Parts: sequence; C-alpha cells; structure tokens
Amino acid sequence: MTFIERLKHFREIWGWSQAFVAAMLRVSRKTVSNWERNQTVPLPDNQEKLEALVRMLEQASHFAAAAAPPQVELRTGGDSVGRDKTIGGDQVGRDKITTSDGTTYIIRDSVVIVAADPDQVKGILPPAGA
Repeated sequence: MTFIERLKHFREIWGWSQAFVAAMLRVSRKTVSNWERNQTVPLPDNQEKLEALVRMLEQASHFAAAAAPPQVELRTGGDSVGRDKTIGGDQVGRDKITTSDGTTYIIRDSVVIVAADPDQVKGILPPAGA
C-alpha cells in the first residue's frame, strides 16, 4: 500500500474529511483529493510530510482503541511546538518528526500534534469524540 492509500484508509475508517487531513499536511483539500484519485502525485516536500504523518498515525493507531481514531490536536506555528514544555521531552522516548518546511508531527500517548498554519485549521477540526 502506498502512503496515500494508507492515509486514505485511516481517513475513511476514522471519518476524517479531506480538509482535516489537508490541514495536517499543510496543503489544500483539492490537493488531497487529487492524490487520492491518482490525478497528481505529491511533490517532494509534500511527500516528506505525507510519509511523516502516515508513520505517526500508524504508531498512534496502536495506542488508540481498535476503531477509534487517535486524538489530533492541530497547533499553529504561533504555539511554538518545539518549545512546548509538555512535548519538549523527546529524549524520554516520544517520537517526533519535523519536516523541512517546519511541520512537526509528535506522538504523545494517542495524540498527534501538528504544527500548521492558523488559516488552514479554522473550522475544520472534527467534533469532539468524532
């Protein structure tokens, strides 16, 4: 399975919209749609983010209940993920991937934290418990 197929699988079983996934990847919803329909392929920087996110979601899925998605918290660049005291302890075994454009994916228990642009995350978070 490709990274796009794996991401689509997670998206479908967890009920996430393409817009929600797009915010995690810092791309447009149309971009995600085009990838899923094999109309375009990710550019190298987007491929890097796609691979990082899928790896984090795979790890998170092991911690989450069988059918439940991991909790996802979208943080903006203004939240300064790298200096956040609650997640700054990567030396104690937390997994962290920061892509070349500064997007950071961190797994802490069943929470994936994503540094994203504020304008991209407004109004697209799924409802609590979804």
